[in-house]
Amino acid sequence: MKIANYILKFLNLLGFIVLLYSYAFSQEKPSFAWKAVSGASGYKVEIGDANKKVLMRQTVANTNIALDNLKPGSYFARIATLNKFGKQSEWSNWHHFTIAKSPPPQIVEEPKTKPDSAAPVKKTKEPKEPPIIPYRTAAAIGMNFAYILPQWDKAISNSFIAPEISLGYQPVFLTNNISSHLGFETHLLYEKLSADKDRESYNFKMNSVMLGVGLFFKYDFPFMPSAAVILRGGGGLGFCNVSDYSIDNFQANYFYCGTALRFKLFHPMFMETGANYQSLSMNPNNINSIKIFLKFGIYF
Repeated sequence: MKIANYILKFLNLLGFIVLLYSYAFSQEKPSFAWKAVSGASGYKVEIGDANKKVLMRQTVANTNIALDNLKPGSYFARIATLNKFGKQSEWSNWHHFTIAKSPPPQIVEEPKTKPDSAAPVKKTKEPKEPPIIPYRTAAAIGMNFAYILPQWDKAISNSFIAPEISLGYQPVFLTNNISSHLGFETHLLYEKLSADKDRESYNFKMNSVMLGVGLFFKYDFPFMPSAAVILRGGGGLGFCNVSDYSIDNFQANYFYCGTALRFKLFHPMFMETGANYQSLSMNPNNINSIKIFLKFGIYF
């Protein structure tokens, strides 16, 4: 994979050399053009000012971009490739270029044409190809197995919990090498717990509906494009009903953290499995548990 990355960086650098020469000799509207990279489904290009502050960012499927809105001056540019799954390579180094001010036009009289001469043909602009945008939204549904931790493990039995519905989103504006892996998520979980079999006389039964939000970090394995690891954490509010308490209905805060593995099945479906640690506020002790889950979802 290192050799492939070096090849991509070399091709990116070669593309920039081509596009810098296009600036030096072009008298038309400024534009970038580079050689196609084998295996790339698209490209990301960033244009910065003299301080490398990004002024323009585009994702394209072809190998050129127009720079009509840039005034004459000094600029920097860099490029990255997208693979067939829409995943971005590392950015190339910043490259300096200058847009020179065009000389003033000269007025030349056109020769008079005969009345029967053909009318000039108007040029039509070709439609631009839509940019390639990787999938950043995922929805999933699945079930959990709750393993109760001390002290409540002496009173509550382990149980299966279903269903759980989750929704995750990775913002488009997060584009650098680290933040592009971050995202927001929300989930809705129905949980039903009851007394341990050895303490059936305790008559403990609790039904809860939990609504939570959090952050996650998703990293795609470079050696296995169909798999990714996810780290997550967050919190929320649980709406609980306990039959053996003086207060039947109450609200409780909770937080969670955990990890998971996500595998792409067939487009656009995926499978995710992992475990979360969850702590639900209960007096005198919180209900702590490990939730092992299995989900199936789709990208869109």
